[in-house]
Amino acid sequence: MLFIIPSLIGTEDPFWWDEVIYYLGEEKGPTKVQELKRIPNERRLKYLDELRAACIKPPLRQMQLTVDQLRDMQENNITIANHSYTHPMFDQCTEQELRSELRLSKDFFDKNGLRGYHIFAYPNGNYNQQAKRILREEGIKYAFLFDHRINKTPHDTLLLSRLSVNDDTPIWKFKLILSGWHSYLLPLIKGIYRIVR
Repeated sequence: MLFIIPSLIGTEDPFWWDEVIYYLGEEKGPTKVQELKRIPNERRLKYLDELRAACIKPPLRQMQLTVDQLRDMQENNITIANHSYTHPMFDQCTEQELRSELRLSKDFFDKNGLRGYHIFAYPNGNYNQQAKRILREEGIKYAFLFDHRINKTPHDTLLLSRLSVNDDTPIWKFKLILSGWHSYLLPLIKGIYRIVR
């Protein structure tokens, strides 16, 4: 399953968090990204506009997938699913912003013959009750968190846990994640890291 951000498809526009790190650097950028994930969406967007205008670096470019590539993947049994239109934090959006994100995504999916609009991943895993309600009203049937947990039955189909593995995840870590122990160890490791820092 591939969760897409439709506003980026077919462009060279970067992910907004990569842009912040590019402009602010590896030392300050990640901290600022975390801060931006916790403020109202309107303020985040204003900050990004101001950062772009003030920076002397050339704009960051990242090749994104094309619609043809998405269709090819879909034809080869990869589900193309919804990750919001622009990737705001859903717990920091107004109702109007949430509905706009979902409706623009739906238009993109419908226009391009992609079938996975109704499968959603909350950006950054962030949600609140308003977001969950609006997802349901806008036709989302399944929504995934980013909490590194294993689902227990019965579960809410708009609050599905998911485990994270990447193409560079070592096999020992992959096995640990799938065992379920990762869900218990991760909070402990994060706690130790905070104490050591």
